[in-house]
Amino acid sequence: MRGGQIKLFDDTFHTVNYVFKAGEKRSRTTWVNYAYARRCDELKQPYPDWLTAYLDERNEVQKSPCLFGLPQLLTADAHQPVAIVEAPKTAIISTPYFPGFIWLAVGALSYLNAERLAPLRGRRIELFPDLSTDGRAFDRWNRVAGELLADGFQITVSTYLEDNATDEERVAGADLADFLLEQWPDQSPQWGE
Repeated sequence: MRGGQIKLFDDTFHTVNYVFKAGEKRSRTTWVNYAYARRCDELKQPYPDWLTAYLDERNEVQKSPCLFGLPQLLTADAHQPVAIVEAPKTAIISTPYFPGFIWLAVGALSYLNAERLAPLRGRRIELFPDLSTDGRAFDRWNRVAGELLADGFQITVSTYLEDNATDEERVAGADLADFLLEQWPDQSPQWGE
């Protein structure tokens, strides 16, 4: 494990945003190491050794950025294809709908690169970029996929969202999870029932 992200979602499965200074909106996102350190500070307790090492900038502890869900490769069949999406939420939601893939996430549109995908070399990879108003998200991942293909990766880009999206979905920057969640009943699921 290299890190753990903590993200707050609302009952529509979208990231909760709050207004920061000067009207700037930010998501309710943090990291386990920061939250744990803050809690230790509040309780006036010493940091455990692993946290001290993790927070020490001089230390060689490798932190994110790895693919979300990467540990699945340890137990998955070597021939099982990998699907890559931008958000971890989308990888989680897509898994039961498309169990033929190992679902991973890069974490952000610009994080798709050869370094992050290096553990997938030799596997078949399909990218599922988010939507964007002008198609720039698809175009960017398609360009990067071309570079990765030239570098020896077995990679394709799905056109499913581009082919089936409405203008409203493009403006909203919808992703595969949004398409799948539209299929859920109108009422929110009651967790724990």
